[in-house]
Amino acid sequence: RMAFGSYDYVIAWYRHHAAVQGKPLVGTAWRDSELVGIAPLVSRRATLSRVPVRPVDCAGHEGDIGELLIPDDEIEALEGLLDSLIQRGGMDAIVLKGLSPGSARLRALERVAARRGLKLAHEPYHYASVDLAEGYAAYERGLGGKLRGNLRRRVKRMNEMGGGSLDRFTSATNPGILPEYLRRMFAIANRSWKERDGDLPA
Repeated sequence: RMAFGSYDYVIAWYRHHAAVQGKPLVGTAWRDSELVGIAPLVSRRATLSRVPVRPVDCAGHEGDIGELLIPDDEIEALEGLLDSLIQRGGMDAIVLKGLSPGSARLRALERVAARRGLKLAHEPYHYASVDLAEGYAAYERGLGGKLRGNLRRRVKRMNEMGGGSLDRFTSATNPGILPEYLRRMFAIANRSWKERDGDLPA
């Protein structure tokens, strides 16, 4: 559903953040001998009003990301995975993301919770996304007038400072060029308010 659910991101998150964010907990769903779903999770310790709790969260939870990597036509497997996770025990709460209202995934979770006598709490959350399937020009044309005006002013300011370009990376991109782009991104972040306020990760 999003890049933050990819293997490349999740495995890097486990390697670099799990030591401080909790213990990796990866759930797998099988149909006979075929792997049909993966739940990249983390088991951690936290407090709620100074009361110790043991939540299970999606990997990458500190960035409000994470998802269950199960096809929409494998709802039965999703129910089995959730049932197994709850039966495993050792937790006080499970925090899952990406379950849209009215979706088959959310209904599966509701059925499991009802069978297990568990209560659900829903917290609305919206992911910002950009649809570039038809190219950037088509995306820009679909913006509202106010957003297009803001964008034009920012592009004008950028051109006054030397100009810029828009590069799009896909799975076919030569990975050898990515470090230089990442270096530039980190340099920008290090000049931002996050660096001044101490919000950048070590």
